[in-house]
Amino acid sequence: MIRVTTSSLGYRNTCDQASFLERKGLLDLFVHAYPSYFVRRRYGVPNHHATSLIGLGIFHRLLLKAGPHLSLARRQRLMELVHIYFSRSFARRIPSSTTIVTGMSSYMVEPIRVARQRGIVSVVEHGSLHQRVEQRLLDEESDLWGLPRPTDIPRWLIEREDEEFRTADRIIVQSKGSWNSLVQEGVAPDRLFINPLGVDLGFFNPSIQDDKGDGVFRVIQVGSVIARKGIQYLVRAFSELKLPNSELIFVGVGYDNSPIRPVLDRYAADNIKFLGVVSRAELPIRYQQSSVFVLPSIADGFAAVVTEAMACGLPAIVTENVGSGDLIREGETGFVVPIRDVEALKEKLLLLYRDRERCREMGRAARRSVETGNSWDDHSARALSFFQTLVGQNGAPNLP
Repeated sequence: MIRVTTSSLGYRNTCDQASFLERKGLLDLFVHAYPSYFVRRRYGVPNHHATSLIGLGIFHRLLLKAGPHLSLARRQRLMELVHIYFSRSFARRIPSSTTIVTGMSSYMVEPIRVARQRGIVSVVEHGSLHQRVEQRLLDEESDLWGLPRPTDIPRWLIEREDEEFRTADRIIVQSKGSWNSLVQEGVAPDRLFINPLGVDLGFFNPSIQDDKGDGVFRVIQVGSVIARKGIQYLVRAFSELKLPNSELIFVGVGYDNSPIRPVLDRYAADNIKFLGVVSRAELPIRYQQSSVFVLPSIADGFAAVVTEAMACGLPAIVTENVGSGDLIREGETGFVVPIRDVEALKEKLLLLYRDRERCREMGRAARRSVETGNSWDDHSARALSFFQTLVGQNGAPNLP
């Protein structure tokens, strides 16, 4: 029998994992930063199996809102303190009965140290490419477009994660791309386990109208309006195609103040629309009203928006650096193209524009493909199965 202590400072996958473990009778403690009643009602984790760091959670949310009004140095220092405080608070609360402690990277330095002292198995979960690999890709992208190099990956974050990668017993990543990036940075392959994120198949579902209601060939991208998401390549590709009765919409924060906006404005047109953030309730509707989902990211460890779109019945076009591209069957549920390849994006969009029935059939196939093995319970079950290989019957570590 294993007993798992897990944590979350705003990560859906670890919240669902705590819920799953509670239902299986294997949750020792869930350390989080939400109101206790929310975790109890939404995820079914009772108060005696949960600890709320609500004060830190409130501060963290306020910091995210105030971020644009703070200097870079102040913002990054305050965020570092949030990471350190959560990590230390988590470490102090690990019960003596715990056999596995797990949580997201950059929040696990101190819990891993405690686990090593007590002979507890530690598993860190990492959601992106290795930060140094991401930084190199994003620096290259900025140089290509003459933009300021991004400063949102601070040195302290890389150093914390490097320590976790060195000292944790095992590391869970969400895609082959993330796996490759960690191996590239020196992590032993046999310490890594790939576990794709899940999707809420009940909330994200297809439209009952195959023609989306208005006959418009509508391309959608969901995510922040930043160079990392490859938005500049999609705008250019769509603009150059000049498809009649078509529309390109972007859902996500950041257009007004985006460093990439001068590039985007070169391709401004009435049928290219930036909608900003929409409510969670509206997001499935936006997918359902679209024909194809495109995410040409330069770097994305997984990108849950891809599986959300597929669950809503859309074929997906993504780059080789989008981790959820692992789930795409080429030519059946979508396409995977090289990063920065405008011609490849144009080719795939034109194919689906000209053959609407194939586009609809690929969307139906995309929905079917995520219905098996891609729910949040499936994601948590894979993690649990992995945890069970790491602990012996007597609760002691079983690490080959």
